[in-house]
Amino acid sequence: MEALKALLAMVATNNGYFSLASNQEQDMSDFQVTVYALECAREKGLLEKFKPHKESQSGHGWIDSVYVGKLTAEGEALLQD
Repeated sequence: MEALKALLAMVATNNGYFSLASNQEQDMSDFQVTVYALECAREKGLLEKFKPHKESQSGHGWIDSVYVGKLTAEGEALLQD
């Protein structure tokens, strides 16, 4: 639960935008964990949106950025709990 709250806090402070640390393959691979966590939060109704962007240069089709908007009322409540 603490990891989810930390992610929601990041959403609140990142203006809902997440992107890679760099275009290095390891960073791209590591970022997919964040993408999965954001997608799970969206499925739980904690995020307004989930708009991923796929990169095309590596050949892996990884997500290199995600816009999630703001937290929903449920997301805000969970963060404050």
